[in-house]
Amino acid sequence: FLDIQFLAAGRSASAVALGGLAVGLLVVRAALLSLWTSLILASLGEASGTGAPRREVVRRATRSFFPMLGVEAGFFLISVVALFLVAGFLGPAFGQLGIIAALLGGMYFFIFAPVVLVAEGLGVRGAARLAIKAARLPGQRHVFLTFGYLTLAIFLSLSTPGSRLAYATPSLTVWIFVLFVSFIHLSVLSAYVYRWLAVRHLLVPDETDAPKAEADEVSALR
Repeated sequence: FLDIQFLAAGRSASAVALGGLAVGLLVVRAALLSLWTSLILASLGEASGTGAPRREVVRRATRSFFPMLGVEAGFFLISVVALFLVAGFLGPAFGQLGIIAALLGGMYFFIFAPVVLVAEGLGVRGAARLAIKAARLPGQRHVFLTFGYLTLAIFLSLSTPGSRLAYATPSLTVWIFVLFVSFIHLSVLSAYVYRWLAVRHLLVPDETDAPKAEADEVSALR
């Protein structure tokens, strides 16, 4: 959503330039999200005694880059639909509510997709399927976390003062604000990674349980 606002600010540029900038943003976001998620998974694994080697972190991030690019493109499409189609269809009276509802629905059902994609090594379709299942698990923590994060993101985007000038050297205040927002985003990403690791056993069968389940099935047939 913020990326679309950034692109809209440069609407005076040509369509080719805006398209190239949009692709560049998606590539950078996919690369960073793959790396951050892989690092967080490794850190949480080290805390529980099941951490992966550092080379595994890089390998997992590299392996998930192209599927992550597809996930980022999906989020971008949801934002475009919310910002232009939903707002245009509902009009100025209910357009803002429609945008918030579309963004909240997209985040609610698919926010686990990047985490599942990196953690499980799945494709876009498999990650989206597990993300929806994780979102539909009983409990209200996922609702509160998603709604709270979206509310904070919208508040920060609306409260950030705009400027027509781009300074080559940002001020100290700008750097502090950027670091603060980055800390919030990474903290929320860490919360979703932790949440996925906590509910993973409910959605992904453990390979060590397969022989036991097969033995129980054979015993039942007897």
